[in-house]
Amino acid sequence: MNTRAPCLFRPFAALLVAVIVIGFCVPPAAAAGLTTAESSAKTERLLADSGHTFVKKTDTVWFIEYHGKSLANYKVIVAVEDDLMVVFVTVVRKAQMQLTPEFAEKLLRASSRFDRVKIGLDNDGDLFVRCDASVRVTDLTEFKALLDQVANVSDELYKDIRGSLISP
Repeated sequence: MNTRAPCLFRPFAALLVAVIVIGFCVPPAAAAGLTTAESSAKTERLLADSGHTFVKKTDTVWFIEYHGKSLANYKVIVAVEDDLMVVFVTVVRKAQMQLTPEFAEKLLRASSRFDRVKIGLDNDGDLFVRCDASVRVTDLTEFKALLDQVANVSDELYKDIRGSLISP
């Protein structure tokens, strides 16, 4: 008569072996998402289907010209690398801003007020509005929403800060 308790480790060990085997069989690119070429092709289709007139700068960068109520003429830029899509506007160049504590507070409050976007300073010190997305899961409805959100927030943010700019 066997009085030993069943071994609970065996099912776990089998699962662990299966995970390891699958890990070696799945190529890293599949786990990471789309390649840059695949993302570029899909993004160009989304742009074409969006109804916007766009300009292709490179194989991975496009822009759409917008005309806002406050920010007269500006470009919404779409760039991809691997599975990452970045939609952004450079709202104000560094030379136009005096980064006082009051101005910085205004930007932080704006960042909290708007949904889905990042408001920040890029490596050159320019003020941006940006949204990041996975190309793999972005459909046309989401893409148009990203464009609209970045464009509208950029225009609204400019209205909020233009009185604080050195040369508006």
